Amino acid sequence: KMEKKFNVPTFLSYSDSFGQHFLRENLYWATNCLIVDNRKFDVYCYDKISLEIEVDPSFSNNEYDIVWQIGQNIIENKKNIEFTFTESEVNDFFSIVVKVISKKSWHKLYNCDDCLVVNFTVLPPR
Repeated sequence: KMEKKFNVPTFLSYSDSFGQHFLRENLYWATNCLIVDNRKFDVYCYDKISLEIEVDPSFSNNEYDIVWQIGQNIIENKKNIEFTFTESEVNDFFSIVVKVISKKSWHKLYNCDDCLVVNFTVLPPR
């Protein structure tokens, strides 16, 4: 196995309530983050979704924080979240961002060590 230049906690997989499960190597990497494009799914305001990430288990949970950003909402240190879209999230291009941030004083990606962006189209209420 190739030595990693940066020994930092990273996401190994992503899964969601749409029945998707992606390993890291099957996710699109865009410069400084992994991308999951869920805009092909019809998601409406008031729909509830769940998202789950897996972090490299060779790092213990107390070596890093997980931070989800959903609009103005921040959810910390959960590997799986449930979220119900509200009218303020209605958008043709709405992103949920999750970062893993080691407790070290430096980071591979400026302010985090791995980043995953999940894109949605959130439609108005049915």
